[in-house]
Amino acid sequence: MGRSKSVAVGIFVLGGFLLFVVGLFMIGDRRQLFSSSIELYAEYRQVGGLLVGAPVKVGGLGAGEVLSINVPPNPESKFKVTFRVLEKFRPLLRTDSVATIQTDGIVGNKFLQVDAGTSAGAEVANGSMIQSREPFEFSDLMQQVSDAVGTVNQTVGEVKEDFEKTIQTITETAERAGTLITDVSDEVTGAAAAGNRISNDMSEIIAGVKAGEGTVGKLFTDDQLYRNLRASADDIGKTVQNFRQTSSEMQEMVTDLKTRGLVDDVDQTIANVKDMSERAKKAISDFQPDEGGGLMTDMRQTLASARVTMENLSENTEAMKRSFFFRGYFRDRGFYDLNSISVQDYKTGIAAPGYPQKREWLHVNELFFVDPEGKEQFSDEGKKKADEAMAALLPHAKDQPIMVEGYAGEGTAADQFLKSNERAHLIRDYLLERFALKANYVGIMPMGSVKPEISGGRPWEGVSVVLFSNKKEDRPN
Repeated sequence: MGRSKSVAVGIFVLGGFLLFVVGLFMIGDRRQLFSSSIELYAEYRQVGGLLVGAPVKVGGLGAGEVLSINVPPNPESKFKVTFRVLEKFRPLLRTDSVATIQTDGIVGNKFLQVDAGTSAGAEVANGSMIQSREPFEFSDLMQQVSDAVGTVNQTVGEVKEDFEKTIQTITETAERAGTLITDVSDEVTGAAAAGNRISNDMSEIIAGVKAGEGTVGKLFTDDQLYRNLRASADDIGKTVQNFRQTSSEMQEMVTDLKTRGLVDDVDQTIANVKDMSERAKKAISDFQPDEGGGLMTDMRQTLASARVTMENLSENTEAMKRSFFFRGYFRDRGFYDLNSISVQDYKTGIAAPGYPQKREWLHVNELFFVDPEGKEQFSDEGKKKADEAMAALLPHAKDQPIMVEGYAGEGTAADQFLKSNERAHLIRDYLLERFALKANYVGIMPMGSVKPEISGGRPWEGVSVVLFSNKKEDRPN
């Protein structure tokens, strides 16, 4: 009986040990602890919540884990993230591979993504450093959006305050205008009454002179003086008559003002101005409506109309280039519009005859990185490469046409066109802003799939910046 218990206990212990070994083997196999691997490291300013044991992915596949994160000894140094990658992924890892800290979803766990390198780079050795790109934090984006909204609200408040001050000034001006008209009406009435009194007095004086009364009347007994004074009296009579007519017209004007109710019109005008002020205030309050519409919608429609107008203006400008007066200038320059050159004409060289070419090749891996949405974005390293390419062309680039050729060899013909066009646009926009080039002297050309000599017989992936120089010293002998 005792022996049976010992055997049972032994079997139980052996089974537990075997179960432990199997579980340990499964856990180790899951974490790929028993597979051959190499250790690499990358350095970051901030690790963005990355933890030891976080997964490492190459091309989206699990390839290892983070082994350690070393804190920098001083503020100028970076965090050193050491990780291991399975040996089977080693052919994909090159010296131009980039390691980025990414998030699984929007708020998921952090993991280390290592992009496959290119054939131009050498394979990494055990213990090598991989190029890194700082992680993107969603909180930083939200902070930028919050700052932008705050700035817009502040601007709207300032505009609203200035508009209210303007309406108040208009109201005060209208009130002063009404007061001034009332004051002028009283003064016109007084002037008319004074004119009547002057006319009556002049009539009495002239009547006495004609009757020979007073000193002036006696002077008229002299015939010669009488004749002289009579001539003067005739002139005075005409003047008095004109004055009476003027006085009558002034009375009629005052009566007309009263009859037409100018004061009532002024009151109505002030009421209209106040009503307009209320409507303006309501318009300001509707500037940011709670549910769509409002002034913002009108502004968007206005911008859309402006965009159509600019397109029409561009078409008119193109027509003017080919007019009798201006086409000579553009013919001497050697081209009308770089963006109007077709790919076929460009490849044959008839678009720029006699222009020697200076060319700089830039590979896609030197320029772009792929964001989480699968779109190519211009990298900081790519901007440095573009600067180096332009440094070789700038001494000859003044008033000379530059073409940015885009190349893409993957996918259908439509995919190749769209990808090459997108790459060329990214480089052109950067060159225009960086080197203050003339926009009408820099064009793009989506070349699609082309196998230049530099690519060794394979379709080129990337761009080529080409300078067409018209200088004599740049022409081949």
